[in-house]
Amino acid sequence: ARAVYPVFLDGAKVCVDLGACGAKSFLSEETCDDCTAGVNAIAGLAVMRENVLEVIEYLKGDGYCAGSADPAYCQGAVEQSMPYALPVLAESLIVGAPQYCCNLSDAGLCC
Repeated sequence: ARAVYPVFLDGAKVCVDLGACGAKSFLSEETCDDCTAGVNAIAGLAVMRENVLEVIEYLKGDGYCAGSADPAYCQGAVEQSMPYALPVLAESLIVGAPQYCCNLSDAGLCC
């Protein structure tokens, strides 16, 4: 996750991918539903086929495997595991969305 986060979950990239840049007026009040919907949308990005393939290619190269003791083994392990690991990560985001919103929002949403 640490290797993937800075590249694939960069705030500006996620904002563009979700079409959410500037979507809310500064006058509107955030709600728990808004926050959990945002977390769920990010989870949806994690399992999109093109994103999964990008993550796999990134991790197989300089993102992770290039620095491993056995790059060929690492690349095989990444190819075999990431198609299963990313949906688990996405599901954990969805299940934990209310708690993430409570802990991470300035307004204490969903608390």
